[in-house]
Amino acid sequence: MSRLRKLYWSVTNSCNLGCRYCYYNSGLESRVGGNKNPLDYPNILDDMAKTFGEIVFTGGEPLLFNGLFDLISFFKSKNRRVGVLTNATLLTKAVAKRMVAMQVDSVSVSLDSLDRKENDYLRGKTKHVMAGLKNILSVKNSGMKIEIMQTISKVNYGSIPELVSFCKKKNITLWLDPVEVNKKLCHLRSLDLKEMSTKQLMELEKQMLMWAQGNPVLEIYVKNCLLLIKGRKSGELFCPMGTSSFILDPDGNVYPCFLRKDILLGNIYKMSFEQILGSKLLEKKRKELQSGQCVKLGCVCMTISDNYR
Repeated sequence: MSRLRKLYWSVTNSCNLGCRYCYYNSGLESRVGGNKNPLDYPNILDDMAKTFGEIVFTGGEPLLFNGLFDLISFFKSKNRRVGVLTNATLLTKAVAKRMVAMQVDSVSVSLDSLDRKENDYLRGKTKHVMAGLKNILSVKNSGMKIEIMQTISKVNYGSIPELVSFCKKKNITLWLDPVEVNKKLCHLRSLDLKEMSTKQLMELEKQMLMWAQGNPVLEIYVKNCLLLIKGRKSGELFCPMGTSSFILDPDGNVYPCFLRKDILLGNIYKMSFEQILGSKLLEKKRKELQSGQCVKLGCVCMTISDNYR
């Protein structure tokens, strides 16, 4: 089997924040258990290392998972790229130094605004997030990539320029993710990009294009975001989810995408990755996935991220 590019591994659904738009908190996604410890299954980890060239640990909050550093150590020993997607609240100086010593390749920090009041409203614990970001920046080496992932909503789109400037100054990659809102929850309408006025949309487009800085790939991304906000879809999409990137949840279930839990490919505790990724269901759905027919605001970044990040 040829080595596939990337596995996004949600090692836990536990989290110490309560983001307003979180898929769990807003009912867009159901929580799963994660009763088994993957470290007890070395054969599965070997199979994973043979199949994927990059593992991105996510959650929930992955730093709440006790075995995270053992998993990082294992995959680095196999010369695999390792990334950690964190809210940074637990990113102490000791944890940051450990990540650097273990040669973690990338650390992605979720941050929605440099304005403490605004970020606290959306995510919480801004003081701890900024402390964690400072810790990793103070010890990182040239081989570690630091990224900020900003979830854009109707509340915080005005904070894009400040974050662009901050990231440029600190040599951080900034990624903008449009928020996906559960339409059934009225209290989330204040975040909904689809509720923006024409004037607000024009300002959002201006700021996102400023972020893109003339990069043609990012400009296409901005165009697609605006189309989706307006309820339309582009014909230019290609999605790597289900082709070169896959999702693993805490229960060991493998899916092609974070938002396509209707396509269960298999479970790592019952099947090999060769069986899972060679499933007839995936073969049947791959063309649909590649064309981005199911793309939503909450997943549009996946349609171009492999070509940029």
